[in-house]
Amino acid sequence: MTYESEDDWDPRGPIEDVSKIVPGLVVDPNGNEAEDGTFQTIQSAISEAVNVAGCPRVFIKVLPGTYREKITLPAKTSTPPITLYGVDRDPSKVVIVAGHSAAGDEASGTKLTVQQSATFTNSLPQPFQARNLTIQNDYVAGTWPGDPEEQTAVALLSQADRGLFDNVRILGHRTTLYVKSTATNEVSRAYFRNCYIEGDEDIILGRGAAVIDQCRIHSLGDRVSGGAITAACTRVGKPPPRL
Repeated sequence: MTYESEDDWDPRGPIEDVSKIVPGLVVDPNGNEAEDGTFQTIQSAISEAVNVAGCPRVFIKVLPGTYREKITLPAKTSTPPITLYGVDRDPSKVVIVAGHSAAGDEASGTKLTVQQSATFTNSLPQPFQARNLTIQNDYVAGTWPGDPEEQTAVALLSQADRGLFDNVRILGHRTTLYVKSTATNEVSRAYFRNCYIEGDEDIILGRGAAVIDQCRIHSLGDRVSGGAITAACTRVGKPPPRL
């Protein structure tokens, strides 16, 4: 896709009532991995979903719990659209959290790129939905040595087109929400509705096109380097694509 491309994607309309969805896969942190579509980790359910062929959308229901894992939705063109959701309208009931940073991964301190620090990465070529859950990076600045740039710790990296985030809490400190595209001439659109976004420096950044609709943005107010709340970097001479 290019910045001139247009399609009929409109994320503003009504979406399914989660209480009425019949999920294709279920994530239960206290369950057993089974052949009936139940998984203990979110990533294992996603890995199963991306291999489903000929399905209009795969619904993954996530039961309440704290999931300490790094999530990646791959850029696999044969993947169907995916919805990842919690049934409870309280997004704090489902928490996806990790503590990686550019200064080091949480286990060994191995240096990472800014993108690799993300707790949750969406690169899905098909329309993705996340609903009623929390995505968090709980890295504490200074845990691993490095200059201020290396203390970046992304909660959500959205680098795919047509991502919808509804009633999602996105929590972090430096560079909480990173909306980018994989190339300067590619479209990356994300729509955030009724979300809560929290951080202390460059909370929202990137060259992707994002609509923040009826959301709360909370600055923690302890920015030590005087950084901005937002740090958009839209390509010069190319207006953002219309949602």
